[in-house]
This record gives sequence, C-alpha cells and structure tokens, in this order.
Amino acid sequence: MADIRITLEELEKTLAEKFEKHGMTREDALKSAGIFTRNAADGVISHSILRVKRMVGHCDCGIIVPTNMPILVSGFSAVERYDANKAPGVLSAGFCMERACELASQYGIGMVALAHANHWMRAGYYGWLAAEKGYVGMCWTNTLPNLPSWGSMESNIGNNPFVMSVPCKDGNHMVLDTSMAQYSYGKLEVTRIAGKTLPTDGGYDENGNITRDPGAIEKTRRPLPMGFWKGSSMSILIDATAALLSDGANTASVGQYMKENGCDETYVSQVFIAIDPRALGESHFQEIEKSIKDSIHNAKPITEGKASRYPGENVLASRARAEKEGIVVSEEVWNSILAL
Repeated sequence: MADIRITLEELEKTLAEKFEKHGMTREDALKSAGIFTRNAADGVISHSILRVKRMVGHCDCGIIVPTNMPILVSGFSAVERYDANKAPGVLSAGFCMERACELASQYGIGMVALAHANHWMRAGYYGWLAAEKGYVGMCWTNTLPNLPSWGSMESNIGNNPFVMSVPCKDGNHMVLDTSMAQYSYGKLEVTRIAGKTLPTDGGYDENGNITRDPGAIEKTRRPLPMGFWKGSSMSILIDATAALLSDGANTASVGQYMKENGCDETYVSQVFIAIDPRALGESHFQEIEKSIKDSIHNAKPITEGKASRYPGENVLASRARAEKEGIVVSEEVWNSILAL
C-alpha cells in the first residue's frame, strides 16, 4: 500500500477517539493522543504511530488499566517513590516528570522513581517536557532483556533508554534521547519497513556475523551495545539504579515476570530527575549556549553541506515540517488504527 499524509489535528482526534473507546477517560485519552501526536510530529514514528495498536492491545488484555494512575509509596524532601499501578505508560511517565519538576521548584532538584511501569513509548518526550518548563531533565528506564551484555551471545540486559535535556533561552532545547544499543528496536523496525540497511554495523545475524541488516538483527535479538563494552556497562548501571531507587524489578526480573505471566513488556522501573537552574541565581548560560551551538555548527563537516548538529536539533525541523505539512503514514498502518 502507498503512504498517505495525515494532518496532526486528524491524527490527534483519531487517537483520542480510539483511546477513549478502549477505556480511557476523555481527558486522559486527549492527553495520551497529544503525546503520541507530538512524538509523531517530532519524527519518532516507531514509538508513536507504530505503537498505537500495541497500547490499545495492552488496555484490552489488562496489562494497562486505562483509568489508573500512579500511587505514592514513600517520599522524603525532594525524592518520592511511586507504584505505577498499571497506569498507561505515557501518562504515568508524564505525571512523574511533572512531579519531579514540582519538587525541583521547591527544593532546586526533584527525583521521582516509578516501579512496575508500562512502556512509556518515546523516552525523549519527557526530556522535552522538563526543558520546556525551564528545567534540566534526566530520566531513564530499564526494559525486558533485549541486548547481549558485552561478551555474551544471549540477550541478558536491556537497551535501557536514557534521556538528558538542557533548556535553552531561544526555545531550541538540547535533548539527548538514546538507548544503550547502537540502534534501538524502533529504529531497526522503521529501517526494515523502509527496505533500507543501517548506516553502520548494528548487530549480529544468525551466523554470528556483524551485519547492517535490521531484519537479521531483529531476528537474532543480538544488537550491538552502544560503544561496545561501554554501552553494556551503562545498561547494567541504569538497570541497577532504576530498580534500587524505585524498589522495583530489574531487567532480569522483568523478563521472568513476562515469562511467568505470558505477557508483553511491562513491570519496568523508571527514574525522573529535574533540576531548576534558577534556584542557583543568575547565570551566563545564554552566552554558553551560543558558544556550544556555534562550535558544533561551525566545525568543518566531513561532507560538504552537512554540518554537525546538537542533540534535539533534528526534532525541531521535523516538528515545524509536520505542523505545516502533516506526517507521512503507511496506508496499511493508518487503516489498522482506524479499525481499532
């Protein structure tokens, strides 16, 4: 089937209708649809358009209870711990980053840890949320076992997305959104669907050979850790801190929970941190911001006409284009959403 173009208004309206139909309140359906639409506008199709059917399925099978929200377990001063209570992942994560920002406005820094959470879809959304409020943001999650630790042939750690964001005076915030795999499973999926190969080596095929074939890597579930042993080590520490601070499950336990309950990925642990730079008084960051961006943009490019970019810069261009032109969606995928 051909690709079609959908306006952001049509996408958001349609998703809100589908989420409400499958159990969300009207308010939560609109909020969830807004998050999915923003992620699609920002160019992250893998964790927006291509995940709608998955989230609706989780609502229908009980992994998600659409009307639930996180429950406070404990807290002291600038730190709090919540249980996700089977709430929709995008709503529980949004709530936790919002709460971290509230704590930061009071204490200068705020941290919220969340146990037993559902998939939060696009990790970077929560970094943008913090930055747009003027806070430095950090958040991370563990996942099911889907990445081999360095030296292992089997997937025993998670690709464990990590986000860091810095607010900029001009609104063009710097936001890092990265998994601990060289390529996330979402990127593998999008590249495979497009009939393309990866620009660099991404994992192993069935014969144990390094490959750029996204489908082959999806089949073996043996992607390369980002930075080889460095990404592997980061994954392990992200997992450990998330489980420790939330008093929730680590990656191995998530895998065991899924096996015992015969369910899709759930029960993960997440951490959200917000820092209010305004609590420290005046700063010269506007000049620093310009210096950083100038040093990136003015560096001599390897390929003429392709300047270096700071994290998040592509997002801004994609968002502006989507607001003007809408987004391109596979007709087959769009029809599957309309049928929900």
